[in-house]
Amino acid sequence: MVVERTNDSTPMEKRLGKVSSKRQLTIPKEFYDRLNIVKDVEMVMEGDALVIKPITPPVENEFDDFSDLILQSIVEESSIHRNDMLTEFRKRQEAFRLGGKALVEDMIKRAKKDTRTSEEIDNDLFGEIHDV
Repeated sequence: MVVERTNDSTPMEKRLGKVSSKRQLTIPKEFYDRLNIVKDVEMVMEGDALVIKPITPPVENEFDDFSDLILQSIVEESSIHRNDMLTEFRKRQEAFRLGGKALVEDMIKRAKKDTRTSEEIDNDLFGEIHDV
């Protein structure tokens, strides 16, 4: 382990990670455990650096219904009278829920019709990977 300091004197630890021929990255166990990585991570390019951040799994029964965005759109539309905002909010919330449900149903239908193997899907998404 190498410990350095950033410009703001925050300690920065370095480890070597392994990359497989299929571009899979192995995260050192100490980093994995300390970050509480459960399943997925977010990868962000910052200049020429790859930053990996854990994605916090949602709490059971918690979901994002995008209420804040719905409300923001209503507030930004000055044409909606104050007394009508709650009605409009409920109307848009229901439309959003129904739209999401229809989208999921459509994706399930499409997935059932897809005859590709998982390897073919991977190649379509990520390109063909050649072992070196």
